[in-house]
Amino acid sequence: MARAHHSLLAAFFLLLSLSALPFLTMAASPSMSPGCGKGPTLRNGQTVNTNVNGKSRQYTLRLPDNYNQNTPYRLIFLWHQLGGSAQKIIQGENPNQGGLLPYYGLPPLDTNKSAIYVVPQGLNAGWANQNGEDVTFFDNMLQSVSDGLCIDTNLVFSTGFSYGGAMSFSLACSRPSKVRAVAVLSGGLLSGCAAGGNDPVAYYAQHGTADSVLNVSGGRQLRDRQKPFCKVVSM
Repeated sequence: MARAHHSLLAAFFLLLSLSALPFLTMAASPSMSPGCGKGPTLRNGQTVNTNVNGKSRQYTLRLPDNYNQNTPYRLIFLWHQLGGSAQKIIQGENPNQGGLLPYYGLPPLDTNKSAIYVVPQGLNAGWANQNGEDVTFFDNMLQSVSDGLCIDTNLVFSTGFSYGGAMSFSLACSRPSKVRAVAVLSGGLLSGCAAGGNDPVAYYAQHGTADSVLNVSGGRQLRDRQKPFCKVVSM
């Protein structure tokens, strides 16, 4: 299937976020969030309701087993496709028929249990990011999780499929100081590239050449925006 998500990406992105690649380990030590050393105010499986620009927003958390308040965890945002939902990211969607694995297939690869996952729910099941409201939602989630749990604020990542990939690209543009790397799966310039986009962010992309929903040319457009900052490698 042209738009299928495969475990290759899950393996690559986990390696990107968890390995000791030089460009991801520039910091000598973790940057501990305000929630480190404190009892957690958020829990595994919790769906958090928040207000962004007068609109009710929701996101769900997955914490490692035996969460330790003194361990700075990596934080990974997982954005759903148009018409999808946070619940479908959590449960997976037709994984045996070329669909999505739960949490994009990442948790089973994290044998060290070193990551916390944030799964947001989009307005109208998408990420139009009108007037930057979805980036503001990201800011809200990042602040809340940083305050309520122990994370390494130098190791914040984002990935998503289709519209979710577009949202991850938008964060690479607008929040390069907040996200360490993004992985864009069959994305396009749908969620904007607000103010910025000129700072380096580690970037991985994959896109089916026969994609009939978002043409591969859109994925190449995003890739070319990142070219000045990256060594381009074909896979």
